[in-house]
Amino acid sequence: MKISGNYISKREGIVLRWTLLLLISTLPLAGLHADEKAVAKNDAVISDLRDPFWPIGWEPQPEQPNEPVQKPVQPRSAVVNWEGAMAKIKISGISETFEPGVYIAIVKGYGVVEKGEILTIRFDGMAYQVLIKDITSEGVVPERLGVAPLN
Repeated sequence: MKISGNYISKREGIVLRWTLLLLISTLPLAGLHADEKAVAKNDAVISDLRDPFWPIGWEPQPEQPNEPVQKPVQPRSAVVNWEGAMAKIKISGISETFEPGVYIAIVKGYGVVEKGEILTIRFDGMAYQVLIKDITSEGVVPERLGVAPLN
């Protein structure tokens, strides 16, 4: 192929044609959107089209303006309620391990716990820490460690 008196390879000619085609396709076409009202009308028609994957009879909610939503401020309770926090510890079961006299407990929400583990209980805006002091065949012996307000 000969361009401007220079010979180029077939591959270079194909690359050149595709490059020109891409450049031409990015140019705005004259008069395509001459009427702003027509553009707005077309956009409205497109936005009103139904998505074929929506359930039958379902319609989307109208768009709400993006205003920041303020969460209601709830006052923090400064009252320490150990009884309420300890009541949240629910023992599902106790089992003896392979070592005689060594037990584990299953605590709802915490899983399997052993002697010496510390549980953090979130209750009434406070974080209560409880040490599993001992686990016997009779039950779990918890020890209160401390309490701190949640952020």
